[in-house]
Amino acid sequence: MVKMINCIDRIPETIHHILKNSETNFKELREHLKIQKNIDEIIFVASGSSFNSAFVSKGFIEKITGIKVTLIYPNNFINYTHIFNKNGLYIFISQGGGTKLVYESILKLKEMGIKSVSLTSDLDSKISCISDIKLDMGCGYEEIIFRTVGYSSSLLICYLIGLNIALVYDKIDRKGYKNYLDKIKKIPSNILEIINSTQIWYNINKKNMLENKKWIFIGADDLWGTAQEADIKVIETATYMTKSLELEEAIHGPQNGYKNDMNIFILLDKTKDLDKAKSIARFCKEEVGNCFIFGDFKLDETDFYFDSVGEEFKPLEYITPFQVLCHLLAEDLNRDITKPIYTSLTKYINKTL
Repeated sequence: MVKMINCIDRIPETIHHILKNSETNFKELREHLKIQKNIDEIIFVASGSSFNSAFVSKGFIEKITGIKVTLIYPNNFINYTHIFNKNGLYIFISQGGGTKLVYESILKLKEMGIKSVSLTSDLDSKISCISDIKLDMGCGYEEIIFRTVGYSSSLLICYLIGLNIALVYDKIDRKGYKNYLDKIKKIPSNILEIINSTQIWYNINKKNMLENKKWIFIGADDLWGTAQEADIKVIETATYMTKSLELEEAIHGPQNGYKNDMNIFILLDKTKDLDKAKSIARFCKEEVGNCFIFGDFKLDETDFYFDSVGEEFKPLEYITPFQVLCHLLAEDLNRDITKPIYTSLTKYINKTL
């Protein structure tokens, strides 16, 4: 039986596969961009881990393209959005290609005569088939419904969407494009090291990880989106109560609810808000109790230190320890993650086609 760790172990190879096939995968989008030269907004429509992947990539895409990026959930897109930018590039993400509201969102766009881009792992899926431009997520079929290789693949494709727009719109040249890809190529081998290191860290801290079942994740910039993905992954797999917070917002009220029966994880990139992150970590460690820094800086031996090599693309590395923790927690909690807790949900509402 395939386990979550098997999907996680496939991520490095999948990154190489996506890069190898990127010229073919992005050919259709590039042709469209050459025709539609007036794009002034990039709109991602997605739910769950797909939304998080777009959220994490948002800052990079805006910086490299100079184009505003908007994120929106499908339900809001269909029912509560009233202004649609006809010069926008609309990208719909659904790993399996069967998310009901994503499908209906594309149909709504078609009625307005606006083209759509789909990102799925199945180019024969219903969503892929009704979209105007198709992108392959590159992860293939993922056996575990709580996504790991799919999330990482979606995040990488979102980065590549930004790079391809920048290339076509002459924001970067071919050499610059290649330099970015070379940075990404360093990541797979480091992910393998992080996987192994996480297992060691978990074994040391297992008692705490199993006893404290309320977890908070805190991060700044693209690590806030990464915190959101860690949040949803833990509630899906370990079924702990979780919450994710932007670094500054973590001390604008939420701190009043921090208790010593919680685990607080601070995702720390020493190039971003280091002093603030250190101060919040010290407060949580000394005044609350269980706080762990995950990243390239540590205050004490309870923190999980690892070096990242991906520079702008380091969120591909930062999510890894949390993916591994979810697998290890599920194993030790005897949680069957091949199926959801409430299979009866579809009697009340169905989110897939």
